[in-house]
Amino acid sequence: MTTNTSLLIQKLEGIINANLLNEQFGVEELANSFGVSRSQLHRKLKAATGQSLSAFIREYRLNVAFELLNNEEITASEAAYKVGFGSATYFSKSFKDFFGLAPSEVIRKKNEGEKIVLKQFGNSKTIYSKRLFAGLFIGILVISTIIYFSFGHKSMAINNIPENKSIAVFPFDNRSGNPENLYFTDGVTDAITRQLSHLQDVRVVPRSTIEHYIKDDKSIEQLVDDFNISYILRGSVQRVKNTVRIEVQLTNPISQNQVWANYYDREIDGIFFIQNEIAERVASALKTELTILEVSDQNIGYTKNIEAYDLYLKGVFEYRTYTRKGNQLAIKYLTKAILLDPDFALAHAYLAHSILAQGSMAGSKLRAIDAFAQSFGSNEKALKLAPDLPEALLYKGFYLLYNNWDFQNAGEVYRKAIKNKNPDAFALYSDYLHFIKKHKEAAEIAKELEQKEPFYPNTRMILAHYYEGDIEEAIAFAESRLKILNNYYTLDNYGFVLLNTGEYEQAISVFNMIFKIENFRYPRILGWLGAAYARSGQREKALSILNELKEIKKKTSAGSPCFFIGVIYAALDKDVEALQWLEKAVEDHEMEVPWLITEPQLFDLHKKPIFQELVQNIGFPEWVEN
Repeated sequence: MTTNTSLLIQKLEGIINANLLNEQFGVEELANSFGVSRSQLHRKLKAATGQSLSAFIREYRLNVAFELLNNEEITASEAAYKVGFGSATYFSKSFKDFFGLAPSEVIRKKNEGEKIVLKQFGNSKTIYSKRLFAGLFIGILVISTIIYFSFGHKSMAINNIPENKSIAVFPFDNRSGNPENLYFTDGVTDAITRQLSHLQDVRVVPRSTIEHYIKDDKSIEQLVDDFNISYILRGSVQRVKNTVRIEVQLTNPISQNQVWANYYDREIDGIFFIQNEIAERVASALKTELTILEVSDQNIGYTKNIEAYDLYLKGVFEYRTYTRKGNQLAIKYLTKAILLDPDFALAHAYLAHSILAQGSMAGSKLRAIDAFAQSFGSNEKALKLAPDLPEALLYKGFYLLYNNWDFQNAGEVYRKAIKNKNPDAFALYSDYLHFIKKHKEAAEIAKELEQKEPFYPNTRMILAHYYEGDIEEAIAFAESRLKILNNYYTLDNYGFVLLNTGEYEQAISVFNMIFKIENFRYPRILGWLGAAYARSGQREKALSILNELKEIKKKTSAGSPCFFIGVIYAALDKDVEALQWLEKAVEDHEMEVPWLITEPQLFDLHKKPIFQELVQNIGFPEWVEN
């Protein structure tokens, strides 16, 4: 390695090290700190090491993380935070992909006095002793820091995040002897988790995270390490006709000590009192408080009619299957619940969501405008009964944006909704920010969602990386997430990135994989598949997809077929036809219309007068031509 190359690497390491806690410090910030353009720095580093800037930053962070884990008493999630990873899950995956073993394995081997064999450190496979690395690590940091400050740069001040108590609520066991009672047990778990989320100084680990670890047979110790869990709440529910027994146990996973335990034998109509009492007892055990206001808020939107509540639990259980059959059953159960208690706000809100789902891309049963018309009244009733109900606020923001194209008021409602810690609100707000080309803010919201719910089924991190220009990060994150959640949503985002970065054959493979997994040909995926064929020169196949979408359009506008016919025509460089079909999409009020100025396949149309007129008619704020 030449002297110039060595100085380049040392200077870059010094800059990264000075900003190590800042998870938003990326390629752009590194180039700015270095004092050259992003492309210039990329060429310099590529010539010196063969690495990209994003890979260099990521690997430096991972190397430092290894030293922290191997030389300090620290958990995996604490190490992730200290080296600038916003997601403990993404950190663990990246760490294992790079070194060949998980952070928890490093901790275990260190505690047991074993030497640690790494798959790679830089590019070599070596066994490292703790003492050797300790001296080397300190030396690197000292040298890097001296070099960094000798160039006159200032580090970004980052405030330490306070250590919060955290609790994991494991899915309660169904001990009723009847699998059909699973919905009730599921509902009890959700209600208690919802109530505990009112504790301001306690972090509740998302249920999706816990279920992922259980599904993959990962150890409780690894879960505790990865998410810095302070307490675990377990329980069981046994229901026999109109009586219910709930047993609960709060433990400290580190000491294995039982902090508190109790059981409750009650009539079924006392279920709310049990749930409230459990939340209050847990709060007491954690030496925190549920204020009088929080206690009153715990049951916001619920009902005192136990039969209506039972139907509501069935409805929500079916809604969360995210299947067409489940959606139909959800509407059936929720409608019956409302007949029993017309003032049941949560039932009204979930009924609105269930009806709206029939007009979504996946529902493909109702036109979007009809789905909004049929569901609007239910949500308005929910808001009238409970103005701050998170589920109802979420729908209102969605309605204002997708039905009214009222960007300003939709943004205000979404901002109010995310204060309630609803993960869906964070996801939809991130989309909204992309629509109005505030991609940096969208990325910040996506990162916050990733921190709050690492296994959220439709992560926004892939799109966030793409629109920020971090293509390598977008692809790396997508491929890492597919190892965890190989679902429609991840494949959708992955295919989108591949299509819009010129990886057409790989994109085509991903889109066809979606059809195989889902057994349904979504207009959205057909549109992108057609665009991939068009961009890769497979014109006949692109035209075949066009015809398929036109046949779908004859039957329904659900799934936004006009919008995606426009996408294919744009990819075929048929601008007139593309604009005609986009006009039809706007006339039909298709669900995808808010993506109009953010859909990359349409970027070449932005300067066309017809496109600009469409944008003005829809009402996009601060429209700027690309």
